[in-house]
Amino acid sequence: MKHAFLDNTLVCKDEKCLDELEVLYSYKVFKVKPKKCPHCGSEKLEGLELVGIKEGALFWECDECLFKFLKYSIENTLEYLKEGDGYWYNPNDWKNIERN
Repeated sequence: MKHAFLDNTLVCKDEKCLDELEVLYSYKVFKVKPKKCPHCGSEKLEGLELVGIKEGALFWECDECLFKFLKYSIENTLEYLKEGDGYWYNPNDWKNIERN
């Protein structure tokens, strides 16, 4: 699983923030990790945990095209992101963190 930090320049009040986070197919929820990326067809997908937002993966992310896909409904995802107001969420600053 990948881990990312966010930047407080993005405030998630509606679905528009999902575009800024590069979430594709926001009308579709993938409760289980897709076998292939719905965008590029790559088999290299991982869970993406946003540190301080939710323990465990909030999105699925493709290692090839780097787009993200919903693991939870739009409503639930936005609630998690709203709870993280004040945390860092700038996708350009996301970094992978290795768990010890």
